Amino acid sequence: MRAIAANYMREHRDDFAPFIEEDEQGQAVDFEEYCHEVESTAAWGGQLELGALATALQKHIKVYAVGMPVVEVLTKNLVVVSRFRCLALCGLIC
Repeated sequence: MRAIAANYMREHRDDFAPFIEEDEQGQAVDFEEYCHEVESTAAWGGQLELGALATALQKHIKVYAVGMPVVEVLTKNLVVVSRFRCLALCGLIC
């Protein structure tokens, strides 16, 4: 899935590159390095990556995460992603 999103972003660079945020030092991030990180690490995928994936797959994506509002990326079909985080302090068993 990560490779699909990264490849779609590369193929549609003009749609995504202007929205890549700066790094922690306020420096511009190289677009190709960003795409490489998307496809080869477990880095958090945000709205850009979800949009790329939904469009590439032609799917409607809903993301459910504990304590967060539902995030939807709309297309014709629906894919549901659930994200659960271990909440040991709350007594939940993971």
